[in-house]
Amino acid sequence: MGRRSALRRTPSRSRWACSCVACNCLLSAHSYSQERDAGKSEGARGGIEGGFFSMLPPHLKAKADDWLTTSGAAKLFFASAFLVLALFPVFRGWIDPTKMSLLMRISWTTFGALGTCALLFLWFGMWTYWVRLDDSKTYSKRLWFLVLLLGFWYGSCVYCYFVYLPQVIRRSRLQRQ
Repeated sequence: MGRRSALRRTPSRSRWACSCVACNCLLSAHSYSQERDAGKSEGARGGIEGGFFSMLPPHLKAKADDWLTTSGAAKLFFASAFLVLALFPVFRGWIDPTKMSLLMRISWTTFGALGTCALLFLWFGMWTYWVRLDDSKTYSKRLWFLVLLLGFWYGSCVYCYFVYLPQVIRRSRLQRQ
């Protein structure tokens, strides 16, 4: 009875919907995707909607999409991918900081902290690009989904070098013409 009282009937759907904040976010993402599929919303950007982007207003989604395709973003993602790959020995534990001087430990600590931020930036950025802007064919997107999912941040580095950067460079060349 307690669960039933927290539910309300929604006019657009015949199912019961919860009135809590988290479920309303999920329902708004669901209704947004229904509007997009019906052609009432920004369907030109393509991709799957949901998660963090479902809670953003449409004007911020467009700005996020536009920023992902800028040369500044491409440079940041390239530098992040390079930094993540450069820190591979640190993440694997092949570098022993106990045998280093204090100055070297401080520099490796700073390098590791920046690398961790770069790792998260790259991982979320590549997933966002794959979901919202990647214009690859369906079978290619499925393959890259597996690479991003199973490869974690190393898969994001590979995706950045082989999909993201070529597409962004191609788009910038087309815009200049």
